[in-house]
Amino acid sequence: VKVTAEGADPVFVPVVVNAKPVVYADPAQVKGVKVSNKKGAKVTVKYTKDTTNPNVKYYVQKKVSGKTAGKSVGSTKTTLSVKKGATVKVRVKAYYYDANGVKHVGAYSSWKTLKTDKK
Repeated sequence: VKVTAEGADPVFVPVVVNAKPVVYADPAQVKGVKVSNKKGAKVTVKYTKDTTNPNVKYYVQKKVSGKTAGKSVGSTKTTLSVKKGATVKVRVKAYYYDANGVKHVGAYSSWKTLKTDKK
């Protein structure tokens, strides 16, 4: 840093900055997962928003007849297509990318099971 006093020559003073590294925490486990029937062969999944991080996204995983599939969602509500009369298991986890591009993933919620309507 250059320091100048009135009427004197400038003096360069070294400055040491002790910056602490930024520590990113993994998102918390998703709470409040609710699964409900929707008209047709669809299921609605709702869950509580993670308020600690505005950049968090969610991964919703479903299991039907032993087959597992999932999708990434930015909101706290999503609709999944399933067969009529099928038993569906759903779980959700939160994730986000930090400023360095590193992915931080939270724990999955517990499985929620629903038998879909046959209509």
